[in-house]
Order: sequence, then structure tokens, then C-alpha cells
Amino acid sequence: MLHSLRTHALWADDVAAARDWYAALTGIVAYFDQPFYVGFELGGYELGVVPRSSDTEGIVGNVAYWGVDDLDGALARAVAAGAVVVEPLRDVGANIRLCTVRDPFGNLLGLIDNPNFRVPALGATVVADRPIAMAAPDGVLAPAEIHRSVEVAASPAQAFAEWTNGEQMTRWLGVPTEIELRIGGPYEVHFMADAPEGARGSERCCVLSFLPGRMVSFTWNAPPDQPQTRSLHTWVVLQFTESDIGTRLDLHHTGWPAAGFDASGRPLDNSPWAETFTYFERAWGRMLAAWVQSRGS
Repeated sequence: MLHSLRTHALWADDVAAARDWYAALTGIVAYFDQPFYVGFELGGYELGVVPRSSDTEGIVGNVAYWGVDDLDGALARAVAAGAVVVEPLRDVGANIRLCTVRDPFGNLLGLIDNPNFRVPALGATVVADRPIAMAAPDGVLAPAEIHRSVEVAASPAQAFAEWTNGEQMTRWLGVPTEIELRIGGPYEVHFMADAPEGARGSERCCVLSFLPGRMVSFTWNAPPDQPQTRSLHTWVVLQFTESDIGTRLDLHHTGWPAAGFDASGRPLDNSPWAETFTYFERAWGRMLAAWVQSRGS
């Protein structure tokens, strides 16, 4: 059966020009910006721009993709009822599968199985200023976590400020940041400040919760060169506690989706999350070392 609308896809010969046009029209920066797909999130739904190719040559007009639970079954029922396949069923990454048919009346109908899609309930509060998709929907987590810790000669309040104040973090990390310590406020670190917008670092990440001087948590995304997982956010929790030399910082990177990991918490070899998890196992150690070095601790 069809559920609610998921994605409205538009075809374009010049994806960059279409991206800029829709950014100006909507006043929103694309959350996902790659040559093969540009995505805008509008009120919890998605407006996508897709380059024309041999796969889409027969598609005339734009396509609204409607959510289904069983994509294979839905496609089979549509064909049995007289629909003609225009865009064959395919996997576009992050466990998202879709296809397009033409109904008996000449209309295009997109079908999509997107396990990462969640429509906020009526009246629900969206925490982030811009809606985000979490990697582990409904809290179904893998038994996986990256944990790193260091100690510095500073009070917990000082250490907390160095990770939650944009000016202070920019000073010790050496790259631009945009941080607002409020629920839903940005927690962005632009590791590649000269890259195109959308590919600079932890763009669109946001603060989830905090206890002043003690804890802050925020969403986190994969680096831009990992497009299969970048649009799906995990989260990080930083805890600041007193220690013999000043403060112990414990970093926990969690929120990994159960589907991408085995029972021991290691990423499956065929999962796109394997590259992302391995990357952050190394990256967080380097980032904490940079903080310690900057303080002379």
C-alpha cells in the first residue's frame, strides 16, 4: 500500500544550476549536495534534483515518490494492474530503494522504500532547526560505540566551554566552527572550510542536550566523501568530570544502526557503515590529541 509522500524528484541537465535556483526559491541550503543528487528538506519531506542520464532518459516530467513497506510487492502489484516500468528498481544507497512506473493513464508514479524516513507526528517538536534523518530510527541501536577519553589541567567548566563555545573551539582546533549552545542549535565544525557549501564538515549537526559544565550531546555525520552515510546522523556525548589533574573528558560516539553491525558491535563488511565507523575510530583520537596539545596538557 502507498503511505505518505516521501520525495519529489526533479530532473535537470545542469544539477548545479538547478540546486542554486531552488536554494534561492526556498531560502534553504541543500543538506546533501553531490553531482549525482542534491536534496533539500522541506517540512520533513524531500525535494530532490537528479541529473538526467541513460537511466532516466525515458522519464518526462518530475516524479513524486510514495512510500511503501514492500517495494518488490508494490511494484509487482502495479505492473499486474497495468503499469509500465519506466525506471527499474534500484538501490541508491543508505538502504533506500526506489523505482518509477507509468500508470495506465500516462502519469508517472514513484515508489520508494526509505527506512530512514520519519514524518514528525502532528504537533510534535522538531529538535533541530532543520529536520535531520537519524541513522538508527526509533532507537534501534547496534551494540557498537566509540569511546575515547583524555585528561587536561583545566576545570570542568573551562573544558566544557572549549567544546561548546565556537570562538574557543576555533582557537584550539584551528578551523571555523558554528556552535550555539541551545537545543537544536548548530554544532558545526568546518574541517574543509574552502570546500563547497554542504561539503565542509559537520554541517547541519545540532545540539541535542547539555548540562552546563558537565555534558553536551550533538548529532554527527560522516565526512563528505562518504555520501552513502553522510545524510544519516549518529550522535556524540561528551562528559566532563573532575580528575586528579583537572578534568577527564569522556567521548562516546553512538547511534549506529543495528542493520549495519553484527552482534559483537563490529560493522558488517558489506555495510556502508564499515567505512564510517572505522574512520571515526581514528578521527576522534586525533581530535582529542589536538585539544590536549593546544592546551599544553
